[in-house]
Amino acid sequence: MRNEQQGYYTLPNGQKLHMSINAWFELEKDTGLKPQEFLGDFLEEGSKKEPNEFVLLDLLTDLVYAAAKAYNLEEGVNEELNRYKLRNIVVNMGGEGIKDLNDNIISNSTLKYGLGKLIPQK
Repeated sequence: MRNEQQGYYTLPNGQKLHMSINAWFELEKDTGLKPQEFLGDFLEEGSKKEPNEFVLLDLLTDLVYAAAKAYNLEEGVNEELNRYKLRNIVVNMGGEGIKDLNDNIISNSTLKYGLGKLIPQK
């Protein structure tokens, strides 16, 4: 469920996500990929004529996990997250729910700003 506040999203189980600079930090810690590299991989796989749905699900889960960790750490929520439970929640959202989640992530992932400074876009 999309929230009015930019960058926030609530999964059907109530877990809140925040697509903030902290989410990108957590993602880079977990995957070793810089945000631009990760988004490049995500968009490349998603734009293939026959994308590998398991690869897309894994990438989406990585991003959801990072955004959930960011929200919990920012808000002081002491709840341990489980990547497998988050993956199941995403899968059970169905096509329209995943599209809404994906649209929210992409619309909040332009990466125009890095630590408060404008980053030139290619």
